[in-house]
Amino acid sequence: GCGALWNLADKDALAAAAAVEILRTKGIKAVEQAMQGHLVIAEVQEQGCGALRRFSDNAALRVAVSLQRGIERVVEALGEHQWSENVQEQGCSALGSLSFDVSTRKRVLHAGGAAAVKEAALKGLISKSTADRVLKSFERPG
Repeated sequence: GCGALWNLADKDALAAAAAVEILRTKGIKAVEQAMQGHLVIAEVQEQGCGALRRFSDNAALRVAVSLQRGIERVVEALGEHQWSENVQEQGCSALGSLSFDVSTRKRVLHAGGAAAVKEAALKGLISKSTADRVLKSFERPG
């Protein structure tokens, strides 16, 4: 499921062949559906956020995640699991990765991503380095 796709994308920069395979097999949709169907299960949300974060290292997958409601699923996961450090860390990191370019950044901000990250940071549920990196990603020019 989500964990297997997370592992498939476990590289510093997602390889083009893996990205094509994820798109071909509808991997993003599978993660989105798993997260939607199992919202109350923290482990599914953590793995789903982690997979979407890794997918977002690739420009084509980043756009696909955005168009397939991945951003909304991450924000929902953060809201449902407000005290899970693992979900918060993976979810906030995913929102930072999804904010790499202007079009996806606008979608993250519109979905409430900045507020979710700020709340996690205030509660001390994400590392300072993650909070700083993600909040700065929202301020990129463009």
